[in-house]
Amino acid sequence: MGVESYLNITRKEHVELERELERIIIFGRKIISFLISSSLFVAAALFSVVCFSFLSLNIPPHLPLFFASFLVTFSIYNLNKITDKEEDKINSPDRITFIKNRDHLLVALSVIAYAIALIIGILSGEILAIIVLLIPLWVAILYSIRIAPGLPRLKDIFVAKSLAVAISLTSSTALLAYIYFKNPYIILFWVYFLFIKLFINTVLFDVRDVSGDKRVGIKTIPAVLGVKKTKNLLLSLNSLLIPWIGISLYFNLFTSAIPLLIFCIFYGYWYIIHFCNSERNLSFSYDLLVDGEWMILSGMFIFLHHFVY
Repeated sequence: MGVESYLNITRKEHVELERELERIIIFGRKIISFLISSSLFVAAALFSVVCFSFLSLNIPPHLPLFFASFLVTFSIYNLNKITDKEEDKINSPDRITFIKNRDHLLVALSVIAYAIALIIGILSGEILAIIVLLIPLWVAILYSIRIAPGLPRLKDIFVAKSLAVAISLTSSTALLAYIYFKNPYIILFWVYFLFIKLFINTVLFDVRDVSGDKRVGIKTIPAVLGVKKTKNLLLSLNSLLIPWIGISLYFNLFTSAIPLLIFCIFYGYWYIIHFCNSERNLSFSYDLLVDGEWMILSGMFIFLHHFVY
């Protein structure tokens, strides 16, 4: 009887432990879902893009402008959620659930966030900073809103959607860096790497949303070419970063960031193949593994240069 009692207690403890782990996992998923649905995660990702760019260019961090870029991204992506409801009903049901009956709140928060970002830009004393912070707004208007009857939105034009997002993010980051690093040639060379990475990432999210985009007639690259051809295109684009690394090494550029940039290329190959070969990826895994890449890079850069180099 003693052995049986012990085994029963052990089984009960095991069951309770499983239930506790399940509760933790469910809670963790809710937190992740909230961060992604509220656009806080993608805003943090762009914060990391700007941060990593500054670090790679050996520019001292400027946290107020980094925070301004965070606020602008938070604002634009939340406004975009309101204009993209039809696609999101298919692609991202979690977003629809999140914004349900919250339209007015999201608009208010977005306007406040953008206003604070512009105030930060004005206080920086740099006219270029204000212009840079306004670029995403103009792109978002052209991207989501039909300006006049008969004129298509950018998102309705083949390739234009991905190009608009990648160009907007790249140009904003590069121009912010240029405020403090007056070497246009090095900045443009960095733009090559950054644009290709951001374009690849943008198209990967279109791979995730391909079913919904096809149904509502949005001509993304995966919707038109198919996922297999899109995968080959993205792998080819990622390969264009290899000679960039070679040139950087030859001219002794971005030396402090080269190991991470090489990792970035190999990681890019992995997630292109992973997401294009599987139809069963969790929706938020794209955000975590693709947008989250920039947080990993920034964190690793800071860690290596404070504790290793």
